[in-house]
Amino acid sequence: MSSSEKITTAEAWIPSLSRRMEALLDEAAQQTGRSREEILHFCLKHGIERMLEEWGESDSP
Repeated sequence: MSSSEKITTAEAWIPSLSRRMEALLDEAAQQTGRSREEILHFCLKHGIERMLEEWGESDSP
């Protein structure tokens, strides 16, 4: 990847969201005072942690 192809803004990595998800994200931003990026980062981090916990529990004898 050349330097001109590097992502330079926080919003560049945000995927396209459904209208429902956009509305939920906007509501969360308004209620918490956090940025959309902060909220998405939080959801991703905690969602992955929860998935790993659940998968670990289901793998237990």
